[in-house]
Amino acid sequence: MDFGVITAVDWSTIFDYLAVIIGAITGALFAVARKLDIVGTIAIAIITAYGGGVIRDMLLHSHGFFFMQHPLLIVACGIIAAIVFVFSRSARKLENGLFYADALSMSWFALAGTIKCWNAEVGIVLAIVLGTVTAVGGGALRDICTGETPVIFKPGGFYAISAFIGAAVFVGCMALGAPLIPASIACVVITFALTLLSKHFGWRTKHKGE
Repeated sequence: MDFGVITAVDWSTIFDYLAVIIGAITGALFAVARKLDIVGTIAIAIITAYGGGVIRDMLLHSHGFFFMQHPLLIVACGIIAAIVFVFSRSARKLENGLFYADALSMSWFALAGTIKCWNAEVGIVLAIVLGTVTAVGGGALRDICTGETPVIFKPGGFYAISAFIGAAVFVGCMALGAPLIPASIACVVITFALTLLSKHFGWRTKHKGE
């Protein structure tokens, strides 16, 4: 299959857009489930959507801030959060699906973060590490802002581990000369699948006393 035309598209920006939008939805659902007001819902949605990317871009300092470069996307996130809040009664019914939405959001962020770092030519190790940071950063900041211990720091199912493996798979594929699209699909699918499988089979990290 000829990937020439496909790879000519700015997939890094497209994946960032998708990740941010999904992150805003999951952040708003998270806020609604905790009965925050509309200001809190919008704030948490934006923090979830942009947190990991802002941390990544701060560490990449010379490659620009995605947050600053696409202001209309911030408005879109605010509108999405407001819609979720207005229909909060229906949104609360989706709380049980928040885990799956969060897993999907993290998977897209893992890809968006890793591909930007790969394109920035920061090296294999930093691409994987910053891809993982992008995936879990927004969720961690969201948890901190609502007074909860971030999921990535608590014993439980795979979260950061899934993002790390997904980022490593993407970088490995690209380093071996694989086309961008298959490498991207592999990253998202593996990250999402590992997160779901850890929940289904009870795979979990443990604290030292266990």
